[in-house]
Amino acid sequence: MRRLRRSIPSLGALNAFEAAARLQSFTAAAAELGVTQAAVSRRVKELEIALDTRLFIRANRRVQANDAGLELFEAVNESFDKIAVAIDNIRSAAAVDSVTIGVSLAFAHFRLIPALTAFHTLYPDIRVRVISEDVWTHSPDQSLDLELRYGTGHFDGQAIIASLPEVVFPVCSPDFAAHHSIDPAQEITGATLADLPLIEGEQRSGRFLSWGQWFRWIGMPATSVSPRLQFSNYSDAAYAAMNGDGVAVGWGSLLQRPISDGRLVALGTTRFTPPGQHHLLVKKGRSQKKSVEAFAEWFTQALVQSGSR
Repeated sequence: MRRLRRSIPSLGALNAFEAAARLQSFTAAAAELGVTQAAVSRRVKELEIALDTRLFIRANRRVQANDAGLELFEAVNESFDKIAVAIDNIRSAAAVDSVTIGVSLAFAHFRLIPALTAFHTLYPDIRVRVISEDVWTHSPDQSLDLELRYGTGHFDGQAIIASLPEVVFPVCSPDFAAHHSIDPAQEITGATLADLPLIEGEQRSGRFLSWGQWFRWIGMPATSVSPRLQFSNYSDAAYAAMNGDGVAVGWGSLLQRPISDGRLVALGTTRFTPPGQHHLLVKKGRSQKKSVEAFAEWFTQALVQSGSR
């Protein structure tokens, strides 16, 4: 085994090779590694001499791994990934006073950020890093200790700690309802709703329920729906509804706070339960820091359990 390890080329050469094979360019690999293109080319050449075989097909300004190169790339890439995970686990175990969580923009705005003061009251020495982005599947980012994602319950490589169900219904501001002579407690017909100014948020992910889906669900043709305001993310749509600009599709668990404090009201009695839930996720096989365990326990009690009542 020791003799085998001594026969393995230098880490620098393997690093240059992996970047060049992945990016299919010596120039791009050099930019990523912070070295010159000549340095990458030299290291790859040294590796080819050590292995006594060519690893790339060189064509114009691009390179492509040949069969030997692909075999080596798969092994090196997998090994680098394992090293990165091991290093991240060691760093995570050492940094006992921090936790990094990934959430959607809407969940960060409406559920997590308003509650963080309570967490720091309980755990003043734990640093919290929030990564907010409108993604629905779990992230490959190894720096995330926890993730809050929406889905039907299957996330590769992730274990579900707790789940928060959803319910969907139209929402608007109290002033908007009063201006349009709408009693929020009374059922509102689809035709009446379709005549009101409608607000729609992010639809690229295909997860947030659109007005077209809502009207199809209640038996009306989606062609009759024409939102007056459309936003690139759901948070802006919700804030526009709070501002009195129209009616938005409200996700009850996300909008629990603005509904409870009166910035939004639910219209009518019709409710839709979507197939997915918000899930608190942790990567399988990772030894957890005490700070992560503390945050997960608090998160479950303060957010998930309160949201399901």
